[in-house]
Amino acid sequence: MQNENSFEDEYDDNANKIELKNRDFSGNLAKAKEFIKRNKPISFLECSFDNANFSDMVFKNEIEFKDCIFYKSADFSNTTFNKDASFENSTFNGYSQFKNSKFKKNLNFKNVFFDRIFDFRESRQNNPEYHGKNLQRPTKMIFDKATFKGIAYFSGRAFAEETSFIHTNFLNSFYFDDATIGNKSNLNEINMDGYENIQNIETCIDHLKNLSKNAGILSLVKKLEKIEEEISNYFINSHNINYNYIEANDETKYLSRTDTARIIDSTYKSMETWAGANSKELPYIDLGKRKGYKLADIKRYMQKNPPHMKLTNDTLIKEVMEIAIPYDKIVSSNQTKNILDAIKLMSENGFTHLPVVKDDILLGVFSEYTFMKQMAQNWIDNKMASNTNLEEFRTYIDISENSEIFLFVKANHPIWKAKQMFLNSLNKEKRLGAIFITNNGKQDGKLLGMLTSWDIAGI
Repeated sequence: MQNENSFEDEYDDNANKIELKNRDFSGNLAKAKEFIKRNKPISFLECSFDNANFSDMVFKNEIEFKDCIFYKSADFSNTTFNKDASFENSTFNGYSQFKNSKFKKNLNFKNVFFDRIFDFRESRQNNPEYHGKNLQRPTKMIFDKATFKGIAYFSGRAFAEETSFIHTNFLNSFYFDDATIGNKSNLNEINMDGYENIQNIETCIDHLKNLSKNAGILSLVKKLEKIEEEISNYFINSHNINYNYIEANDETKYLSRTDTARIIDSTYKSMETWAGANSKELPYIDLGKRKGYKLADIKRYMQKNPPHMKLTNDTLIKEVMEIAIPYDKIVSSNQTKNILDAIKLMSENGFTHLPVVKDDILLGVFSEYTFMKQMAQNWIDNKMASNTNLEEFRTYIDISENSEIFLFVKANHPIWKAKQMFLNSLNKEKRLGAIFITNNGKQDGKLLGMLTSWDIAGI
């Protein structure tokens, strides 16, 4: 492989295209950048690089890295490719970063091998080019026969209208959450052989399935659903262990969150939320290099909870709307309702609270307390009349004036957090009367549901 001293000898400055073959740019990346800045199409053929940092650069012309080797890290983050870009047949031995890179024409990753992490994420919300405009996609993207040995991140990426992953191999976790792809794309031949060794495989497939659904690639959706079924059967058969063989005094061996979830017949998400809630029943241990669940703790847990039972926190990790009273089932009133009719409605149904709503927005809460407070005031002033309506109670139905507190959360708020909110209010001056679920988690949001302590008491 030639060094930089022979670069100028063999390069024809009058040529329309720069072609550099069998060159070693290790430790001399500046020289490669010099050639790129000559404003001509350029091909690096069978060249080698060590720490290749091309971040924040703008490639104005076609650029090709064919049969190249990137021995260490390769950083193309925030890089703009105005014309075609190709990395065909190249090898990336280190961390490969293409985060927030922009491809305005064609991108070719055909038959590329990524040994470590491949970061192809795109943070569109932080990119001013995407605000208020139609999303501009590259013309074409090819990942055919590419192999991802390390974790591959595609989160948030706006793929080309025509993107292909034909015979692409994923040997590790891959994430397509919030990514978008054109309906002319071909993802049907993605290869996940050995999926039993892929961490978080259920989550990975779920992301890919959502991406396919949104693009209308229904054939892949069916294929992924079949793989999900195969995975489920595999894990049931391969993790049918007898927990009695786990030594209760074994405090030094750890299992991963995924393996623990499979053994106790739970889900990765359940375990993750359980760890976030600092469960004492089955604690997640994080000691730096040693992470996971102790075998001894797993045995203790399974002795209390037979394998056919789910993790007791499974219900708690669900979202509040799964147990809340939906908006169309909430008995509520508008502000024009007669006060005596409101009291009769509460009495007949055994309610202690009556939400007052206007245009799907909660104005306040009428309760026994608000009535007694208003009655006491008007008894003195002699203003109480039989035709008094809730509009005249505006000051008293305001939730800040109530004897109880009322909180607001979004629909995806987990049940275990809602339960904790009720528990936290027990020793307070005002107890938590109810949790209202709105589309923005605030009082001015559209009311979606209501949760009381009775709804959560049995969990």
